[in-house]
Amino acid sequence: MISDGLWRREFGADPHILGKALRLDNDVYHVVGVMPRGFRDQGSTSDEQTVELWLGAGYAGLPFQPPQRSLRLHRKVIARLKAGVSIAAAQGRLDALVASLKKQYPAEYPAQAAWTVRLISLSESVVGSVRQSLLLLFGAVGLVLLISCVNVANLLLARASLRGREIALRQALGAQRMRLIRQLLTEILLLFLLGGTAGFAILFCTRHFLLRLVPDSLPQSHDIAVGWGVLVFAVAVSAVTGTISGLAPAWLMSRSDLIGTLR
Repeated sequence: MISDGLWRREFGADPHILGKALRLDNDVYHVVGVMPRGFRDQGSTSDEQTVELWLGAGYAGLPFQPPQRSLRLHRKVIARLKAGVSIAAAQGRLDALVASLKKQYPAEYPAQAAWTVRLISLSESVVGSVRQSLLLLFGAVGLVLLISCVNVANLLLARASLRGREIALRQALGAQRMRLIRQLLTEILLLFLLGGTAGFAILFCTRHFLLRLVPDSLPQSHDIAVGWGVLVFAVAVSAVTGTISGLAPAWLMSRSDLIGTLR
């Protein structure tokens, strides 16, 4: 089996590729199929994910020796669960199969070998080892964002003390309190949105350098991209944090002592 990219790149998308002989490591193989476009090996490392050729016969065909029950190979197989069958139910059926094999072939499957077959989800197999690290990293980013919001809120409160006379004058001229809150909140949201957009622009310009810092052990690292989804997420986070951080300063600024401030 060859990948769609290899088929197009090396064989010019030949429609008669099936049955064509390929020599790999001095052994002759025949192409039996082309994987769909977009298919990628679900390995846990970048080297495994860039594989573009698979043996359809596995280890049962040439040049390998015939399979033997006494030979122990730690192999991984990707399978699709039948509709309506859970992993636990499938694991129970495999346990029953393993028990029958041990009973039928006690010499090849001794009890002390503790040979078994274990089912785990594909997502857990691919990203399970780094899930906790990514969650910790995401939590650290959230804490940094929280600290930044608190600092900005403090700066806005300090700025509000300088605008007390302006707000009092607006109220004296008949400005309603809710309208003042909306105006102040709009100014704060604009500040946050400009900051989020600037952060996205910096990320977009430095994305190639930052991707070099990503370790090869990180699964799906080649899928990391900075696009419209990241921009929408940045704008959404900026809007939410701006609203939350700006409510308190806007509320306090609109509650200024009108008579005392004017005097």
